[in-house]
Amino acid sequence: MNSCRANIRHYHATADVARTANHENHLRVSEIVQHARRYTNELLPIVQIALVFLPLIALVAGGIYHAIALSMLCLGVGLNLTAWCRSRYATLPLILLISLQDLLWYGTPLLVDHKSLHEYADIMILRSGVCLLLYLASMTIARRSIQQRMSPIHRRTLALDLSEQNVSGALKNVLLGGLAICCILEWMFVTGAIWPYLSKLPNGSLNVIRTALAAGECGAGFLFAFQWGRGTLPTNSRVLIVFLLVAIITARAASILLSSTVAFIGAILLGAYLGSGRVPWRAITITVLLLGFLNLGKFDMRGRYWNSPNQTISLSTIPDYFSEWASASGSKLFASSNSDRFTSATGDRGQSLTERLSNIQILLYVDRAVYQRGYSLLLGETYRASWHVLVPRVFWPNKPRSHIGQEILNVHYDRQTRAETFRTYIAWGLVPEAVGNFGLWGGSIFLGVLLGSSLGWVEQYTSNLPLFSLPSILACFLMISLTGSSGMVAGVWVASMLQISLILCVGLYPFMRWVRV
Repeated sequence: MNSCRANIRHYHATADVARTANHENHLRVSEIVQHARRYTNELLPIVQIALVFLPLIALVAGGIYHAIALSMLCLGVGLNLTAWCRSRYATLPLILLISLQDLLWYGTPLLVDHKSLHEYADIMILRSGVCLLLYLASMTIARRSIQQRMSPIHRRTLALDLSEQNVSGALKNVLLGGLAICCILEWMFVTGAIWPYLSKLPNGSLNVIRTALAAGECGAGFLFAFQWGRGTLPTNSRVLIVFLLVAIITARAASILLSSTVAFIGAILLGAYLGSGRVPWRAITITVLLLGFLNLGKFDMRGRYWNSPNQTISLSTIPDYFSEWASASGSKLFASSNSDRFTSATGDRGQSLTERLSNIQILLYVDRAVYQRGYSLLLGETYRASWHVLVPRVFWPNKPRSHIGQEILNVHYDRQTRAETFRTYIAWGLVPEAVGNFGLWGGSIFLGVLLGSSLGWVEQYTSNLPLFSLPSILACFLMISLTGSSGMVAGVWVASMLQISLILCVGLYPFMRWVRV
């Protein structure tokens, strides 16, 4: 009798899992987005009021020109936010995400009247606002045009078949195993234990491994966070998954490359948002505050550990390592404004969070270089020189570096010598790159139309597809990559996305089948 009852319970449990998997398998992107957008629509009036209120803060902090420039930026962001929330198509918020990122990176210095803006004339501040508004408005118009011309209808596509228990279980085990391997490799990078093995591999292997790690970590983190948000993640797996995710985040942070940590955390937060339909404000706030704090002492730690072969990290010294980092950041946080800042052997200075969020300074630098100092425009040279990013490095180990566009910009506009670009790159961003090529007005419209058309096409193409179809998964990774695109030029961004897409296609293909939509 007990055996019979156990079999019945097992049958019902298996049936529930099968029904849940089958439901997840047929979920379309539009269904998930509609659920999340309903919550965002409730917050829309509050966000719109905030976008109106922000220029008033800038007016008090920096004056009328800062306020006008920020109001134009907020207007452009508001256009994209309202267009996504009110659209009759429920699509992934690719353009909205890049607009919000632009508000953060270009608006923060205007909001706090950062000292980096003081060397530029008020009229240049005003022109930068017009440039950003043209760029954001062009994205909105281009996206709208794509929506009117393109109907999201498809016939067949590759998709994960989560309704098949053997496939679903195998995929979960592969992702868990892959996450564990990624965790081990990340800590081998941190402690230096991996370098003797890498020296025996062919040239270009390091980039392949790094890209594979990023793809695997972000993919697993996104999927598990999505399942957690929807309440379908098995309880017995949660502790292990949380442990692995925290261990990877800690390892990435310990490498003192915080930008790589942002993309991984962004994948987790995005999965949680789409799964639950609610913005994880608490997690976002903690992430911003913690990474902002660590960023203060980042250059001190680089100076101590990157330039000294005697300073090594081991698993046993990790608590002391982060304690030292917290001490370095704390000394910057509470130091007087007149105190000297640490300068590492590479020339890096300690930076506050608002100094990092200062892409508008680069935009103003290009404005002054072109319109006051007579520098010529590049007329698309950085885009033409980056054609080789379309070829994966695994097929061309000695291909030119993907940062060639950044090198051209820095050398042409006298921000670095060519020799200096081999040690480190000064970040630019997509908007300053476009302005450096085609000017304030031509560059802003060119980039807005390009991004609005391409990202709008991806949004529309995937809206009617299953969430776990291959195009939808790639679109989600594109959305994740947008969180780290603020300091990239187009060539670097495209190269990174192509490499991740190739690895995803190869890795997921065994678990996919053709389905009719």
